[in-house]
Amino acid sequence: MILFVYGTLTFPEIVQALTGKHFRSEAAVLEGYSVRKLADWPYPGLVPSAGEVTHGLVLYDVDEASFQIIEAWEANGYQPEQVTVAVGDKPVEASTYRWLREVEPEIWDRGFFKERFLKDYVDRVIPGFKARLTAQP
Repeated sequence: MILFVYGTLTFPEIVQALTGKHFRSEAAVLEGYSVRKLADWPYPGLVPSAGEVTHGLVLYDVDEASFQIIEAWEANGYQPEQVTVAVGDKPVEASTYRWLREVEPEIWDRGFFKERFLKDYVDRVIPGFKARLTAQP
């Protein structure tokens, strides 16, 4: 499976903490969407936005088990969606997650997330999420 990521999943540390794996990746561009700040959360939402572009990554060869973990991670407020992204001058079909709720007008700040939240996500938030996920029947 090919997955287009644009926010927290662009950090290899986040993907590694969630799945225990590293996936081959390439820079990609998605037209007609933007990555917006969310009012009460440090992670972003991808929303349709005419005339804008989103820079992210495509993750290649995401196995089913890893995809299921990512799907659970993105379950609250996101909807899976098939998109066509540009990798260089080549179109690539990929899955992504579109935000379904309200967003702030500001673009999400990847550097701010990295500085203020990345370590906490890797050390505390994701391990807590995975513990809850494995505890479910």
